[in-house]
Amino acid sequence: MRIIQKRLLVFFALAAVLALLVYDARPHFDKDLIQLKRENNSAQRNWSLFFGQRFVFYEGPFRYEDDMNRIRDLIEPGRIVLSDLATSYYAAASLPVYVRNVHRHQGREYSSSWRKLLNRRTACNLHQQDVFLAFNKFIDVEQRNSASREQPQFKYVLVNKDSNNKNLRLDCLWHRRALLMENIVRVSKLKYEGEFLNLYEINDRSPTSASDG
Repeated sequence: MRIIQKRLLVFFALAAVLALLVYDARPHFDKDLIQLKRENNSAQRNWSLFFGQRFVFYEGPFRYEDDMNRIRDLIEPGRIVLSDLATSYYAAASLPVYVRNVHRHQGREYSSSWRKLLNRRTACNLHQQDVFLAFNKFIDVEQRNSASREQPQFKYVLVNKDSNNKNLRLDCLWHRRALLMENIVRVSKLKYEGEFLNLYEINDRSPTSASDG
């Protein structure tokens, strides 16, 4: 009888752990999300059985330490930075800022305007004039909201130029950066140009800055 009880306890314990794992893994098997990632060349996995040690260096944040340290001295803490998926994680760990990236599963619940921007992948298609105009309008709305509601302000775009980091290659902000730069500089100015990272600061459209200029 005791043997049966022990087996039942083990069974229910394993069943509970399995249920938690299944519950936690559900978003990774969302058909709509998987299809959207495929359509937009988003990374499909974060690890692999054949993920060698050299990738820990080339696909990690270690080489960006000098750039991050210099950027930390230039940025205003508590602002919002938009970047590609991989670099957004590096920035979140290194900088005193709020980080958003262009992928649907990141930062969607922050606000309705950010949710629309990320769902439409506006930042991936800034080389298209109509998309650029929508992005420009989004910046105006975000700056007004940050001023009136005392919420974090969208202030920076962080562009990674590293050609050896394979985590970047399927991300639209890296893959299309040559196309996007022309319009990014129309709404921002280059604040820092480093070996791997460029930091762009969004132009201030507030009434006070306009009157001062």
